[in-house]
Amino acid sequence: MLAYKVFTTTGARVITALLGLAVMIISTRAFGEEGYGVITMLVLGIMFIGVVNDLAGGSALIYLIPRHGLSRILPLAYFWSLVTAGVGAIIIYYAEPRIAGPYALHIFLVALIHNWFSVNLKVLLGKERITWFNVLTVLQLLFMVLSLLLFIHLASREQIMVYIMAMYLSYGLCFLVSLAMVRKHIHTLKMPGTNILREMGKLGLFTQLANFSQFLNYRLSYYFIQSLWLQPGQGAAPLGVYSAMNRLAEGNWLISKSLALVQYAVLSNREEEQYAQTLTLAFLKLSVLVTLLVTLLLVVLPGTFYQWLLGGTRFDQIPFLIACFSPGILAMAVSHALSHYFAAKGLQRLNAWSSLLGLAVTVSAAIMLIPAYGLPGAAVASSMAHLASCTWLMVAFIKHTRTPLKAFFIKNDDLKMVKRVLKNSVFT
Repeated sequence: MLAYKVFTTTGARVITALLGLAVMIISTRAFGEEGYGVITMLVLGIMFIGVVNDLAGGSALIYLIPRHGLSRILPLAYFWSLVTAGVGAIIIYYAEPRIAGPYALHIFLVALIHNWFSVNLKVLLGKERITWFNVLTVLQLLFMVLSLLLFIHLASREQIMVYIMAMYLSYGLCFLVSLAMVRKHIHTLKMPGTNILREMGKLGLFTQLANFSQFLNYRLSYYFIQSLWLQPGQGAAPLGVYSAMNRLAEGNWLISKSLALVQYAVLSNREEEQYAQTLTLAFLKLSVLVTLLVTLLLVVLPGTFYQWLLGGTRFDQIPFLIACFSPGILAMAVSHALSHYFAAKGLQRLNAWSSLLGLAVTVSAAIMLIPAYGLPGAAVASSMAHLASCTWLMVAFIKHTRTPLKAFFIKNDDLKMVKRVLKNSVFT
């Protein structure tokens, strides 16, 4: 059963990654660099609200629902979603008036639907409805692709509202389906007690600290590009180019994230420390090797290929930007394996400190590099942050396991071990 869940969840991640790339390609070709830059800031605002919402409406729900009952937890989670969407939209309206501010009302409404949908997904996980969780995650992006194509075809001219309407439709439909699934587990709604409020806040705060810091590591550079480098009236085209590069880089992490998921599932059910260390190093090396090959491919492809693929002349900068970002791409492949080792061992605090260190480097490096070097400076700053996080995790792993540095070099036995574990995970 565990192998089936790991296999289907990994497959769902592959499909969602491909659909996410399809959304990016459709959007850049329809709206251009300028339009995609605006879309980037809108989605960034919605995702920021979502991360804040997860402080009380995230993975803490999976722990609390079996212990306190869905009837008490769900009303509080829905109310918190309303609060975070409203406060977040107001902050965006005043903090980012140039690009995202004019769309603050739509950000509020889409973020609210997104938050409620996210809460429902966590409820399904808490009820161990893994298949429905995966299906709805894939369906949301599939509906997004189909509705984008439909609205672009029907629209008299390409405009940002086309993308916003597609978000309304895709999140709205999936929220209704998920609500129907969740409704089966509710008999009567009850008011939560103050003890549940305290427990939800405590669990959510510590659980989401690392995730929130990592989100800022991934996305804070967008804000610095807009505030420190773009001139008034310049438009959002550079943000569109940088966002497209980032999406391609994150797609490159698909293999390392999927391997890390299998690694976590295996280690969570095995007590042998030596086996855990050996498996972690084997998965780490394979992740880095595959990520390196894909990164080299992305760099050597000519700029004209990205102009053709994404439909804009400025996308020819992507190979150089990926080259600037490449040390960070490889560092994250290492971090995925090490962070899942610590998570399986119950040492999440080390992952949190790693993310906080990366955030500190992101802020300081971005302030120094982006005003002077623009998009390449942003890519280098993000790369430095990922390298800092990776270094922290490597030092912590070496100290915790007393692993010598030579153990990080690839050996033939590593590939054999990964092949054996993956075969057992899929076919048993």
